[in-house]
Amino acid sequence: MEFRILGPLYADAGTGHGPALIRQPLLQSALAVLLLRANRPCPRGLLVEALWAGEPPGSPDAALRVCISRLRRCLGDCASRLESIGPPGGRAPGHRQQRGYMMTVRPGELDVDEFTDLVAQGQAELDTGGAAAAATSLVHALALWGDPPLPDLPESEVIAADIERLTNLRQTATDALIEARLAAGETEQVLGQLRALVASSPARERTYSQLMRAYHALGMRKEALEVYQLARRAIREQQGAEPGQALAALHKRILAEEMASESAAHLSAISLAGPMMLGWQAPPPPGDFVGRDAEIAAIMDRLSGPPVPVTVITGGPGTGKSATAAAAALRLRQCFTDGQLYAELGGVEHPRDPQDALADMLRAMGIPARSVPQPGPARAAMYRSLLAGRKVLVIGDDAATAGQVRLLLPAASGAAVLVTSRGRLSGLAGAATVELGGLPDEDALSLLSRAAGAARVAAEPVGARGIVAACGGLPLALRLAATTLAARPGLTLAWLARELSGSRVLDVLTAEDTSVRSTIGASYRAVPAAARAAVSVAAAVMPGDIPGWALAELAHGDAAIGDRLAAVGLLAPVQTESESGGHRYRMHRLTRAFVREHAPVERDTAAVMRLRAGWLRRCGQAVATAEAVPFLPVQASKPRPGAAAPDADDGWLTPDWLDREHANLLAAADQASAAGAHADAIALAGPIAARQWMRGGYVDAIESWRVIADRASAADRLIAAKAQHYLAALMAGSHEQAADASALLAACVPVLEQAADLETAAYGWCLLGRYASAGHRHAAAIKMARRAWRHGRDGPRGTLVRCCARTLLGLTLARMGMFDEASRHCLQARSDARMLNQPVYEVHAVQALAQVLILRGDYRQAVGVCAEGITLAREYGGVVDEARLELIAARARQCNRDYATAAASLLAAADVFRDARLVLDEVTARSLAAACYRSARSQAMADGEVARVSQLLAHGRAADADWVAAAAERACRLLTEGEPAPEAARRVRSG
Repeated sequence: MEFRILGPLYADAGTGHGPALIRQPLLQSALAVLLLRANRPCPRGLLVEALWAGEPPGSPDAALRVCISRLRRCLGDCASRLESIGPPGGRAPGHRQQRGYMMTVRPGELDVDEFTDLVAQGQAELDTGGAAAAATSLVHALALWGDPPLPDLPESEVIAADIERLTNLRQTATDALIEARLAAGETEQVLGQLRALVASSPARERTYSQLMRAYHALGMRKEALEVYQLARRAIREQQGAEPGQALAALHKRILAEEMASESAAHLSAISLAGPMMLGWQAPPPPGDFVGRDAEIAAIMDRLSGPPVPVTVITGGPGTGKSATAAAAALRLRQCFTDGQLYAELGGVEHPRDPQDALADMLRAMGIPARSVPQPGPARAAMYRSLLAGRKVLVIGDDAATAGQVRLLLPAASGAAVLVTSRGRLSGLAGAATVELGGLPDEDALSLLSRAAGAARVAAEPVGARGIVAACGGLPLALRLAATTLAARPGLTLAWLARELSGSRVLDVLTAEDTSVRSTIGASYRAVPAAARAAVSVAAAVMPGDIPGWALAELAHGDAAIGDRLAAVGLLAPVQTESESGGHRYRMHRLTRAFVREHAPVERDTAAVMRLRAGWLRRCGQAVATAEAVPFLPVQASKPRPGAAAPDADDGWLTPDWLDREHANLLAAADQASAAGAHADAIALAGPIAARQWMRGGYVDAIESWRVIADRASAADRLIAAKAQHYLAALMAGSHEQAADASALLAACVPVLEQAADLETAAYGWCLLGRYASAGHRHAAAIKMARRAWRHGRDGPRGTLVRCCARTLLGLTLARMGMFDEASRHCLQARSDARMLNQPVYEVHAVQALAQVLILRGDYRQAVGVCAEGITLAREYGGVVDEARLELIAARARQCNRDYATAAASLLAAADVFRDARLVLDEVTARSLAAACYRSARSQAMADGEVARVSQLLAHGRAADADWVAAAAERACRLLTEGEPAPEAARRVRSG
């Protein structure tokens, strides 16, 4: 259930029927009063006063009972929460002596409760130093408010008093948020808000104090002192008193610092009277530093612009940010002739106070320790004064927040700032970003060669590339791997690559006080427990890039969690061409290994269920506009009761989204299947199977569906039959494992029919009919096609079923010599598919039509039809469909004695089949190519293709003898003309 009173009144039982409709103002007021006192008795007298404002009806108790009764009817499933307090007559005992009513709400159901909880959490986080976390909690709290609360209710002093109380709480939360943002260093961002608050509430001392502190933090002491004078005048006019002690003390402290600053400026002027030689404080880059040429060129280019160029080198743990900064500083010496200043900023685990860094830099510039001003604006003022007019490069290494860097920015006078950070420091206005990932392979191999020995790496190129891949190009990991090799001269690179590819990868990548585990651990420990829990589940259940919405689901709706994890380098934002698809993040494989290592033993089942529901909803929307493929009845999954409504920005859920989330959706389907949620597994894996069919990924799809079908066999018969149908359809599409596919179809189609899943059953009959037609059981094939036709429902999906039935009829009738009727069916199937804008179905119909034309002897027309289909298949990326059409066209060209053209296209098609691991198709293509070469009297080329066919058959013989027989028989039909297929097959197998 859900109740809201911080904006328009809202009540929802959570049953999926929508919010309660309460149109009468009297009933709205009654519900508002009860919710304002949720879980507490509300006396009848108070309700009467609130509803009738001092003018009660003649029988107020009776009128109130009628009002409550009507309210209960409006609340529907929420009605049970509205209880009567006290017995119908007499006096109630104890604390219920006054009769009334009470509205019961549970934790998380009422926005006021959520608001007060978040404010309390934010205040506690602020008190313990967690300014950023406090700001997040308070922002979420204030986001629950509408403007104004409970609008359009009749005037009532009772409700007005409650709203005033809530408004005061809101003001307290706003004040706390400003405090948190000031503490987090977001001073510039809140300055405008504070000015507006001072103008709207000119007598609030706390707001004046916050505005003075903001000016003070920005070094604008004169403006801060002016704010005090403004506050003093306003308080005198409205209250007839002087400002309070706290505001007066703040004024005195800022006034004292202003005087100290003038002395510091005088000292700076004395110091600048002579030349200042800083030297080169940046550490040198590592001796084995390689690569990063493009990144360093970008840094040098960006640090040459006005007014104070700032560049942030960002990247995850171990990407070599500090080394890259050091290499850039070395090359930039000639540009910044007055020297370099260098400061260690402590990183995300132990961030250093920037005031301490300023003190170190002032001492490096020759200021005696006793002359360095106290922490505050005076220290920053001296720093900027000393750098004015100097060509100095300021380097801040391992910054945790933008606030650490702002104080290090010199005056606009030729100086520049170079910062390294695990996050992007997006709060640093005007900063350019150079992002580091893994090294390119050649640079990574060069680093490995320098550290482990060039001869050793050159002797084992495969092992070396395996190490680079296992380390993900991470410079720190590569150096530690090379250290292991250097310490053990007898160790092979292949062995180390295998170790790094296994579960012990983080154990291997360690040396003395340095390890990948400790480097990533610093980032992991820097985020709250809730963020660690979310990223642990994400690492375990999403093998691909991690969508921002998925992280939010795992973190109970916290939309900012992805950015917080990216800020410490655990995730890296994925650069996409369009922002419409939402934020996406990538996790380095070594970070994933670390996070999985620290994941809780018991996975958060509720979080996984929320995530699965999110996948199902988005998958259903993406499927709605996806291309259909023959024999796979992919449908949009129905939303579950109470499921979240589609987001306003879900327009980006196009079929391309299915391709982008391929790995994650298959992983979600596997988890659902393993958990016994077989219907969810089918709903998630079905659309992916359709995309794999289009792209020719039959082998991988069959492996996934074999697991799903095996697990579903223990479920109810219908679910098991659906899974079996998908597996059988993919087997049929691959042109292999015909016997297994036929057996699965024979088992599942009757179950689908009995359960009235007639569309899927119809596709099953079409597939069985294809096998019957290929086996010359024409009468059975026609019977199955007609049965499928009857099952085809009206409408677009029924038309698609009939397309499959028509192509089956066309091929079967052509094999029986009834070519005109066969052509009519195939042409109609093509026309229907084109009308419905279903290109995969159209290509399927084109393949059948071309085969009918070949059987009829219209070879030229068959080639032309195939060319149309090839163009269409190319448009949707159907490389295997394109290759199969090339094979059919080649058969037509062979029959038309155009052997050279046929052979060339067959070899290209064979390469496609090889890459797709479709061995039977490759055998067919190469066998037909051999026949073409023989006819063209190119015996050597023919022998080469026959040898390859023999190798493919030998490989198949080791795996499946039945498959070898089928492959050999099919090949012989193409290799020989006029010889009975069984006899030819025996000859090929024996020789």
